Amino acid sequence: MTKALQPMLGNGIIRSNGQFWAHQRKIIAPQFFMDKVKGMVGLMVESTLPLLKKWEAIIDANGGLVTEFNVDGDLRSISADVIVRACFGSSYVKGKQIFSKLRTIQTSITKQGFLFGLNSSR
Repeated sequence: MTKALQPMLGNGIIRSNGQFWAHQRKIIAPQFFMDKVKGMVGLMVESTLPLLKKWEAIIDANGGLVTEFNVDGDLRSISADVIVRACFGSSYVKGKQIFSKLRTIQTSITKQGFLFGLNSSR
């Protein structure tokens, strides 16, 4: 399975192990230090406030009654927005094309048979 995913995942931390994994982990660890994460709280708030306003508007439009939300899609959008703001300094709208392509790849690899090389052509 690891060989089948190499073209997409490369030699990143998800696929690596041993000394190579330890080296990669050491490189990315500073990005998760508490001070760095605390610095991203503002970005997280900026990304979350519009969604909360959207949800409040939906609830108000529904007369304050029980309302259903597409939480999966909304949380995916917030996550993408935070990542784009933290990495590139722009909003999710500008990074939407990249995340759309990533979502297409994710959907493709989760289709039954892809991971095991059992597609219709074999």
